[in-house]
This record gives sequence, C-alpha cells and structure tokens, in this order.
Amino acid sequence: MTKTFVFETAILSSPDDFRLLRQSEDHDRKLWNAVLGKLLGSLSRMKQSREDKNTVLLPKTDLRRKADFAQLRLDHGLSEFAAVSLASKLRTGSVDFDIYAPSKVAQEIGKRVFRAVERIV
Repeated sequence: MTKTFVFETAILSSPDDFRLLRQSEDHDRKLWNAVLGKLLGSLSRMKQSREDKNTVLLPKTDLRRKADFAQLRLDHGLSEFAAVSLASKLRTGSVDFDIYAPSKVAQEIGKRVFRAVERIV
C-alpha cells in the first residue's frame, strides 16, 4: 500500500491581480458591446433595404425566399465569420484591447455575439 498525503496551501493574490482581472473583464465587455453594436447596425440596414422588403413579399413556400435571405445576410456581414473577424480587427485596433483581451477571447466574443444576433434575425 502506497502512503499518500495531502498538502494544502492558501492561494495568495495581490491587489494588482484583482485590478488586472477587473480591467480584462471591463475590456471584454467593451469589445462585446462594440461587436454587438456593429452587428445590430448591419441588421437594421438589412431590414431597411429594398431587397429585404421584396424578399418578405415572396411566399414562405418559395425556395428562392430562403436563398435570398441567406444572401442578404452575407451581403450585410451577418455571418459568424464576419463577427469573429470584426472582433479580431477591433481587438488589434486598440492597444488596450490587444493587452487585456487575448485573441481566443475575442474570437469567442465574436461567435457568441453572432449567436445572440442570429436569434433575432
């Protein structure tokens, strides 16, 4: 039988660690809001376009209606790839975002914002 033991130690963190965590969280929230604002603006422009109004008039059973809506979303930058790309561009465009929001976090923010906007499309 092997002898085992448990060693417990307290994790000490400095006030600087909490300050950095709060700054990172704040920048992530700002990046989320920036991407969300851009996507909602694109959605609003898409809904106001003449093509959208013409596509809405098509019967729901028409196969062309679904294809037209998909093309409209692509034309107005409402895709997951576009949202991730936008989040990455915003992250690298600001020194603060570049420091406090890693690229994987920015990509995940782009994906999640797109999923949120996709629900209302």
